[in-house]
Amino acid sequence: MIILLILLLHPPGSGPAGKEHQMELTKTPVEIKSRIVENPIDFSAFPTGDSGKASNWELRKHDDDVFIYQRWVEAEPGRKARELYAEIQVNSSPGEIAQIIRNEKYGTEWLSMADEYKVLHENSDSEWYAYSRFNFLPALRFDLVTRNEMKLNPENHAITIGISGQPDYLPEDGKYRRLSHFEGRWEFVSTGDTHTRMRYYMFSKTKPFLPRWVTDPFVFNEMVNCVVNVKKIAER
Repeated sequence: MIILLILLLHPPGSGPAGKEHQMELTKTPVEIKSRIVENPIDFSAFPTGDSGKASNWELRKHDDDVFIYQRWVEAEPGRKARELYAEIQVNSSPGEIAQIIRNEKYGTEWLSMADEYKVLHENSDSEWYAYSRFNFLPALRFDLVTRNEMKLNPENHAITIGISGQPDYLPEDGKYRRLSHFEGRWEFVSTGDTHTRMRYYMFSKTKPFLPRWVTDPFVFNEMVNCVVNVKKIAER
């Protein structure tokens, strides 16, 4: 799903950007075994319930209990790119939800459009490298290598998993195009004894190659599917 969203939003392997950019209108509880690094997290960039305007986040879609937001950030001088995040409430703890993302066996379940997901290497319980592969058509085969780091905010016990693309970490398979840039983040914040606010962020700096009015309905639906899948795993 990640690759297809980026494919629709951005052309993989694109060259230098043009001079101008037009902004188109675009329970079974999971067993917790991993050690989470306690490290203060800067939450200043994270939107809260009443800070959307201040952080330039705009609500673009509300589908049942899922909210999709967007904002424009500078990708390079003279050009902006869109960052997206999806939000949903989950009847589970931050730690239990984080382990769904951490556990290899759930990868192709919440990444519903991936036909392969595996952990390549674990530097520690809180840092790992993962590989995802997507086959849509013979001409649309993509893969993604990411570094993932889990952190705990000791003040409010919120958990984040930072995701960064690492295209050179693993040799490329000639049958697949490696996604050259990707940034993401999961955020899990307790909102009560049994509930968690879950957010998933996604951003790439490369330029879009299709109009937003063509891709947006599909992109937003897939963002909804991603967080809903994690919610279903956590609450079953």
